[in-house]
Amino acid sequence: MDIRLHSEISLDSVTLEHISKSISFTQESAPKEFEVFGWNDGAQMTKLGQFTYDIDGAPLQTFEMAFGSEPIRFVRLQVTSNHGHPDYTVLYRLRVHGSPTAVTA
Repeated sequence: MDIRLHSEISLDSVTLEHISKSISFTQESAPKEFEVFGWNDGAQMTKLGQFTYDIDGAPLQTFEMAFGSEPIRFVRLQVTSNHGHPDYTVLYRLRVHGSPTAVTA
Protein backbone atom coordinates (compact mmCIF):
# COMPACT_ATOMS: atom_id res chain seq x y z
CA MET A 1 0.00 0.00 0.00
CA ASP A 2 1.48 3.35 -1.08
CA ILE A 3 0.34 6.65 0.41
CA ARG A 4 1.10 10.13 -0.88
CA LEU A 5 1.21 12.61 1.97
CA HIS A 6 -0.13 16.17 1.75
CA SER A 7 3.34 17.54 2.41
CA GLU A 8 6.82 16.34 3.34
CA ILE A 9 7.34 15.03 6.86
CA SER A 10 10.07 13.48 8.95
CA LEU A 11 8.38 10.19 9.88
CA ASP A 12 8.41 9.40 13.63
CA SER A 13 6.05 6.42 13.86
CA VAL A 14 3.18 4.50 12.29
CA THR A 15 0.08 3.07 13.94
CA LEU A 16 -1.67 -0.08 12.72
CA GLU A 17 -5.16 -1.09 13.74
CA HIS A 18 -6.92 -4.45 13.44
CA ILE A 19 -10.22 -5.60 14.93
CA SER A 20 -10.20 -6.47 18.64
CA LYS A 21 -9.85 -10.16 19.55
CA SER A 22 -12.90 -9.82 21.81
CA ILE A 23 -15.26 -9.17 18.88
CA SER A 24 -13.52 -11.11 16.11
CA PHE A 25 -14.34 -14.62 14.93
CA THR A 26 -10.73 -15.18 13.93
CA GLN A 27 -7.43 -13.34 14.02
CA GLU A 28 -5.82 -15.28 11.14
CA SER A 29 -6.09 -12.30 8.79
CA ALA A 30 -4.38 -9.86 11.19
CA PRO A 31 -1.06 -8.48 9.94
CA LYS A 32 2.04 -9.93 11.57
CA GLU A 33 5.36 -8.85 10.04
CA PHE A 34 5.49 -5.62 8.04
CA GLU A 35 7.94 -3.08 6.67
CA VAL A 36 7.69 0.68 6.21
CA PHE A 37 9.42 2.55 3.36
CA GLY A 38 9.61 6.24 2.49
CA TRP A 39 10.71 8.38 -0.45
CA ASN A 40 10.29 11.69 -2.25
CA ASP A 41 9.55 12.51 -5.89
CA GLY A 42 12.42 11.11 -7.96
CA ALA A 43 14.28 9.79 -4.90
CA GLN A 44 15.14 6.20 -4.12
CA MET A 45 12.84 4.35 -1.72
CA THR A 46 14.38 3.81 1.74
CA LYS A 47 13.41 1.13 4.24
CA LEU A 48 12.53 2.95 7.46
CA GLY A 49 11.65 0.02 9.68
CA GLN A 50 10.56 -3.58 10.11
CA PHE A 51 7.97 -4.41 12.77
CA THR A 52 5.72 -7.11 14.24
CA TYR A 53 2.04 -6.60 15.05
CA ASP A 54 1.31 -8.37 18.38
CA ILE A 55 -1.90 -10.35 17.96
CA ASP A 56 -2.23 -10.56 21.76
CA GLY A 57 -1.73 -6.82 22.19
CA ALA A 58 -4.12 -3.91 21.81
CA PRO A 59 -5.96 -3.58 18.48
CA LEU A 60 -4.27 -0.18 17.95
CA GLN A 61 -0.45 -0.46 18.04
CA THR A 62 2.13 2.26 17.41
CA PHE A 63 5.61 1.50 16.07
CA GLU A 64 8.39 4.05 16.54
CA MET A 65 11.01 4.56 13.86
CA ALA A 66 14.52 3.83 15.15
CA PHE A 67 15.54 7.31 13.97
CA GLY A 68 13.76 10.16 12.23
CA SER A 69 13.60 9.86 8.48
CA GLU A 70 14.83 12.27 5.88
CA PRO A 71 11.92 14.35 4.59
CA ILE A 72 9.52 12.05 2.72
CA ARG A 73 6.36 12.57 0.69
CA PHE A 74 5.43 8.92 0.10
CA VAL A 75 5.02 6.03 2.52
CA ARG A 76 4.76 2.34 1.66
CA LEU A 77 3.40 -0.29 4.03
CA GLN A 78 4.41 -3.76 2.94
CA VAL A 79 2.89 -6.65 4.92
CA THR A 80 5.23 -9.64 4.68
CA SER A 81 3.19 -12.11 6.78
CA ASN A 82 -0.08 -12.47 8.67
CA HIS A 83 -1.31 -14.72 11.46
CA GLY A 84 -2.23 -17.66 9.25
CA HIS A 85 -4.83 -16.73 6.64
CA PRO A 86 -3.71 -18.20 3.30
CA ASP A 87 -5.51 -15.72 1.02
CA TYR A 88 -5.52 -12.21 2.48
CA THR A 89 -4.56 -9.82 5.28
CA VAL A 90 -7.01 -7.35 6.83
CA LEU A 91 -5.84 -3.94 8.00
CA TYR A 92 -8.40 -1.58 9.49
CA ARG A 93 -6.36 1.58 9.69
CA LEU A 94 -2.86 2.91 9.11
CA ARG A 95 -1.82 6.19 10.70
CA VAL A 96 1.38 8.03 9.83
CA HIS A 97 2.93 10.32 12.46
CA GLY A 98 5.68 12.83 11.88
CA SER A 99 6.87 16.39 11.90
CA PRO A 100 6.42 18.73 8.94
CA THR A 101 9.66 19.68 7.25
CA ALA A 102 10.59 23.25 6.41
CA VAL A 103 9.33 24.49 3.07
CA THR A 104 12.04 25.91 0.85
CA ALA A 105 11.39 28.65 -1.69
